[in-house]
Amino acid sequence: MDKYVTELGVGGIFAVMVIKIVLDFLKTKKSAPSESYSKESSRMRIAETAIAVNDIKETVDDKKGHFFSMKECIEDIHGIVCQTDSLRVPLIYNPALNTAIVKLSENIKLQTAAIEKLAGEG
Repeated sequence: MDKYVTELGVGGIFAVMVIKIVLDFLKTKKSAPSESYSKESSRMRIAETAIAVNDIKETVDDKKGHFFSMKECIEDIHGIVCQTDSLRVPLIYNPALNTAIVKLSENIKLQTAAIEKLAGEG
């Protein structure tokens, strides 16, 4: 499950972590039903919850940094891809690619002619 955390938004990460904490709490509650709910045990649970919330906050803050760096990279790529020339043709389309496609089509025509010639001789 941890490998999919990077695909979630900040809210999704927070929700997953809260659900995990609640499920862990319910699991411990089931395993120790005879435990009395004294003030001291309540304080301990509150302290554990506060630590868990701080851990969640740190994780969310860490993920925010990753999201902002990804956002900057995406904006950089967008800037590169969306640049156009005077004819509004994207600059990412390299003229060499056009030349290669023309040569490829010429070669296909030559090969087709050669195959037709061989088929006519047979």
